[in-house]
Amino acid sequence: MICGESPPTYRFDVVYCWAIVRSPLTVFSVADPEEPALVGQSALLPDLFGALAVSGTYAYLAGVWNWGLVVVDVSAPEAPRMAGLLTGAGGVEGIALSGHYNFLATAYGLSIVDVSQPDAPVQVGTLATPDAVHDVALRVALQFSRARRR
Repeated sequence: MICGESPPTYRFDVVYCWAIVRSPLTVFSVADPEEPALVGQSALLPDLFGALAVSGTYAYLAGVWNWGLVVVDVSAPEAPRMAGLLTGAGGVEGIALSGHYNFLATAYGLSIVDVSQPDAPVQVGTLATPDAVHDVALRVALQFSRARRR
C-alpha cells in the first residue's frame, strides 16, 4: 500500500457461498468477506458429492456413488431442502449448467439432464465415452439479431 492511500474496499455482489461438507449442503454468508458466517445446512443427503453448481434458487449436487443428481432448494438459505433426485447416473464428477439443462461428467460419459421441473429432473441425453469423463465445461454462444424498422 502506498503511504497516504486509502485502505482497499471490497464490494461483493455474492452474498452466499455453498459448500459440500461431507453429505449436507452448507450455506455461508460472505456479505462481509473478512467474516464469513454459517447460515444454514441441509439435512443429510443420500450420497457423497463430487461437484456442485448453483443457479437461481437451486443447487445441483453431483453424486459420487449411487445417485446421479440431487436438486436442493436454496430459496431459504437458512434451511436448504432436497427438492428432486435423479438416480442412475452414478459416478458424477463434474457439473455445468446452461438454461434448464445440467451437463454431468460421469464414469460412463456425458449425461444431459432437464431440470425445468426441479422436483423431477429427467435425463434427456447421454454420450458414452471409452473412459470416465472427469469434468465438464460449457461455452455458450450467444446470437444477436437486429430487427429491421419498416
